[in-house]
Amino acid sequence: MKKFITTTILSCLLCFNAFADNIKKISVEGNMRIEEATVKSYLKISSGDEISPEKLDASIKSLFATGLFSDVSIDINGNNLVVKVVENPIVNQIAFEGNDRTPDEDILSEIFLKPRMVYTKARVKKDTQRIIEIYRRKGRFSVSVEPNIIKREYNRVDLIFKINEGAQTYISTINFVGNNKFSSKKLKEELMSKEERWYRFFSQTTTYDPDRADYDKELLRTFYLNKGYYDINISTVIAELTKNEESFFLTFKMNEGIRYKFGKIEIINHIPHTEGDMGLVKEIEIKDGDWFDQSRLDDNIQKINTKLGEMGYAFVDINPMFNKVGENKLNINLVINETQKVYINKINIHNNSRTVDKVIRREFKVEEGDAFNVLKIKKSRQNVENLNFFSKVDLQTKPSQEATDKVDVDLTVEEKPTGSMTFSVGYSTDSGPLTEFGINESNLLGKAYYVGAKASLSQKKTNFDISFANPYIFDKDLYFGTSVYYTIEDRSDESSYDLETKGFTNKLGWKYTDHLSHFVTYTLRQETFTNVKNNASYYVKNRKKDSLLSMPGHTLTYDTRDSKVNPTSGYMLSYGNDFAGLVGDYDFVRTDLSGTYYYPVTDDITFALNGNYGYIWGNG
Repeated sequence: MKKFITTTILSCLLCFNAFADNIKKISVEGNMRIEEATVKSYLKISSGDEISPEKLDASIKSLFATGLFSDVSIDINGNNLVVKVVENPIVNQIAFEGNDRTPDEDILSEIFLKPRMVYTKARVKKDTQRIIEIYRRKGRFSVSVEPNIIKREYNRVDLIFKINEGAQTYISTINFVGNNKFSSKKLKEELMSKEERWYRFFSQTTTYDPDRADYDKELLRTFYLNKGYYDINISTVIAELTKNEESFFLTFKMNEGIRYKFGKIEIINHIPHTEGDMGLVKEIEIKDGDWFDQSRLDDNIQKINTKLGEMGYAFVDINPMFNKVGENKLNINLVINETQKVYINKINIHNNSRTVDKVIRREFKVEEGDAFNVLKIKKSRQNVENLNFFSKVDLQTKPSQEATDKVDVDLTVEEKPTGSMTFSVGYSTDSGPLTEFGINESNLLGKAYYVGAKASLSQKKTNFDISFANPYIFDKDLYFGTSVYYTIEDRSDESSYDLETKGFTNKLGWKYTDHLSHFVTYTLRQETFTNVKNNASYYVKNRKKDSLLSMPGHTLTYDTRDSKVNPTSGYMLSYGNDFAGLVGDYDFVRTDLSGTYYYPVTDDITFALNGNYGYIWGNG
């Protein structure tokens, strides 16, 4: 209304000044906080311009559009323009009253207005509706919000939202209309929304949420599609609030249609320079006559997509086209839209502030310039996770900005502590009081070196152990590790002697394939018998004071686990032999066979079965 009146007045003034000269001066009145130059910058007319109703009207609209002013007028005094403004106040502070169940900070983060922003009625109205929406999403549909302002000096206001939260509004009943094939009880199990019951007092799904109801609609549709009902139509979801506004009746209306079976499934290939189905038809496990199941179809499409990814085709679009045949059959054409082979442009690594790039890059099964291969990309991600240096590993591929046939690989990691220090005290019936101290680091200098030291002291046993390992010696996929140890044991009570052991073990390993690896070891250990008592056995008295063990060995390992850090599926088999006798005082052959199988029971539970068999032959 103010705009209309102001514009009308200006039109009248212009009639009396129709023969006025061009504008010589523009002045601003009423501005307290906003600079005069700022006000003038919003005008659509300048000094020297000819006065016109269109430019003055546009200037007023421009000033109002800024949201800085509650009123604007323009007066013409001869050749001078006087712009009069009334500034909107500034929000001094925002407070809430009555919000017992929702913290102030939760509401403040959702609304637009903040302290030191310009106050307008439109913004307050919008924020009031937003607060009501917050409470309705929590099931409080009887909520009311009343905004109040307190005027302060210097054209400032305090804004107070008075909130009456109202009672929680629950879903009392969920109804279905048109469900002839499945019972209401079965369909309720598929929904996220639940009816209010006494045993669901901790659940948040018993309150009505429009977004959740829309999601339930999709859940029902997915359920029917997976059961073969291709024509399913969930037409409406009706939420009725009772007169006392304490509960909702939720009703899903549907038309189930008939149940379909799979017919013929064909692959229509539009990839340039290729012919036929490219051997992809063997990835389809669905047979003609099987009951239609959308989830099975999606799984088969994903397998085809994965196979194309192995062939170097990334971002493939496979569009299923359905044709009804007969009474209840669906023929499906899987249309592979035109695409091209892609290559890896760049491999970008982010957030590895400690671990050097080389340590991560050498775990990749692909390099920049290689053809894209989805399985190698997936394996690269798993290899980086198996390092166990990162709490989070996120690998994404995206089209390159440099060329249409290239992709960039972005790996983002979150590093975690890789060192530990342990200290323990205890008591053992064999060794008496004991204490142990250990320290290790699995990513020394950020280069994946492992170093560890451990010392344990007890009444009858003292042990020191130092270890070091480098998984990539000479920058090759070649593992080397060594361990040096020293032990003194007091066996006087049970065996009438003391035993001193010192030695080392070296280990060298390499991979034949991603799953098959081989390790060779060499152990050299000297055992010294001391303080042999008179009551010791004949064999103890007559054996050498010093005994030397020289033992080479090897271990073959076949590992298909999905993760070395937290395996949930796959298996690991190992076969090893140790040989002693060529040098030293021991002469035997030892064989060990072991295996572990993992099976995922649920997302959180994994079944593991482990077995071990060993045999040792003594020579002489």
